[in-house]
Amino acid sequence: MLTEKQLEQLKSYCVVSSNAKQEEDEQAWLAARTHGIGGSDVGAICGVNNWSSARQIYFRKVGMFQDESSPSAAALERMHFGHVLEPVVAEEFVKRQNADGATIECVEADCSFSSVKYPYLLANVDRFVVDSNTGELVGILECKTANENMNSEWADGQIPQSYYLQVQHYLFVTGLQHAWISCLVGGNKFYTYDIFYDASMYESFVLPKLDHFWNVNVKTFTEPAPMPADCDFYDNLFTASSVTGDTVELNDVKFDTLGDEIMELKAQIKELEAQVKEKQAAIKNAIGDNLRGVSYRYEYTWAPRSRTSVDSNKLRQQYPDVYDDCIKVTEYRQLGIKKVVEDD
Repeated sequence: MLTEKQLEQLKSYCVVSSNAKQEEDEQAWLAARTHGIGGSDVGAICGVNNWSSARQIYFRKVGMFQDESSPSAAALERMHFGHVLEPVVAEEFVKRQNADGATIECVEADCSFSSVKYPYLLANVDRFVVDSNTGELVGILECKTANENMNSEWADGQIPQSYYLQVQHYLFVTGLQHAWISCLVGGNKFYTYDIFYDASMYESFVLPKLDHFWNVNVKTFTEPAPMPADCDFYDNLFTASSVTGDTVELNDVKFDTLGDEIMELKAQIKELEAQVKEKQAAIKNAIGDNLRGVSYRYEYTWAPRSRTSVDSNKLRQQYPDVYDDCIKVTEYRQLGIKKVVEDD
């Protein structure tokens, strides 16, 4: 818990906005986040989150699609264990930093903060980093966990963009200039990176987007423009089993424009894929019966691979009962596009 002296250090930039603790009241903690923009919202609003978007964050803030936008049981489970492992990550961070000559400790805030200048900007900091000698706040620590499949996003000094903007957001709200982000990957790899506040980037790129999102989108109930992540979102929202109608009239010229743009992009993709295959063919011809080829700047590999699959036709013919027991039908919706009226 922060001391009065440490809170005094922050008061020019932020104030306590909520005392809801995630581990004690998950739903209250989530509800508090609807009153403003938190760090985990920033990447989606800025378009650098592969799994969420400004539109999805908007739906949560204004209370639309409540059931669909609420975290799933699996998501809540991930959040739970992420929080369980948070003190482990923080403890390891302190241990390694002090082993390298630092004299620091980490303090849990037990509360959220809001910006004095922009009250809708919120910060739920994992840990504050404190100078053990003076008791002064020297920065913040963001604790992350990830599975082994995410290692490439953290290795070699990399920080996922969404997390980088999250930390920049916390630095802006708190007024602190230095942060660290530590991530435990796969339970056996530990990465820690320094992050310094980038005023130019945050205030010219991030802040205008957040301000527009809150004061234009949320306050006036204006949906943000779709982003790539919304395609999967609508697949999950409007499922095959949810279809009740047949045809809806799209009486807006923008839908003709969208159709034209999609058809043009598909044609470009087809042409680009053909060009890629043409160049791949030249490389394959040069490698021939070898495993790899090396140029001045590239190494090409053309290695044998094997794939095991079930012959479904043979299984159905020879073991029809087993086939019927094992068959699984998955329903989904596929968006088709066909031009029905040609241009004059």
